[in-house]
Amino acid sequence: MSQQVVVMFPDYQGKGLKDGAEGKFLARVRAAAPGALMIPVLNGGEVDELHALAGQHRSKLCAPIVAAGAKNLVDTLTYGYGNINYHNQSDSLVVRLDTAEHPPEFIPQLVQTVMEQGGMVIGDLMFPEGTLRSESVDEFVHLDAFPGLYDQMTNGKVRMSCAHGYQAFAPGCCRKIFSAAWRIVEEVKKSGSVQFGFDGAMALAAAGLGEVITIVHVPAETLRDRKRAKIANQFANALRMCLAARKLYTFA
Repeated sequence: MSQQVVVMFPDYQGKGLKDGAEGKFLARVRAAAPGALMIPVLNGGEVDELHALAGQHRSKLCAPIVAAGAKNLVDTLTYGYGNINYHNQSDSLVVRLDTAEHPPEFIPQLVQTVMEQGGMVIGDLMFPEGTLRSESVDEFVHLDAFPGLYDQMTNGKVRMSCAHGYQAFAPGCCRKIFSAAWRIVEEVKKSGSVQFGFDGAMALAAAGLGEVITIVHVPAETLRDRKRAKIANQFANALRMCLAARKLYTFA
């Protein structure tokens, strides 16, 4: 990869760094994206412990950030994207993924696609047989409810499932998409706290700004069978994000 790639991922309690002697997750990222700058955003647990863990992994390929004040995923991602922008790394090609859900082996495909198409690429998780319980609420929400919501709310600009956190941004796009997403989240916060949904806000922001959005289907590696209360909360939160985005941006 000739283009500098920044790989950012939220890492709750540093589990992605602790997995094995050098970190199985880190090893997979290194193998998929040689030379990439990896930025784990550490949150949860004792701050001193996270700083010590971060110190063990500081190198050319790994620049951990301790999100000391982050209380949830929205805060953690805001902290991560904010630091990428502050240190002028947003001019690089930025990839965001999770340590548990997203196979790092698909980083090259997302990178290649965003270099060819520009804008934003969403690695939308698809669940092979045995990873999404048939005829469950989760199946309906994943295959129908969320895609329909985003499709309707953006006038067809983006259609994605509820598992859309694997994302890549062309050089120069991350900063402006993040700024627009931050406005959406702040609008939602006017009516209450927001714990998650920042990935949806990034996609809505890209659509609102008229950026190219490309969907890449990525097979999931983990079982998805969540409680109804969590699904309902996620959908309600996504709806709030969509309404805020429509208030701020025109999806012509």
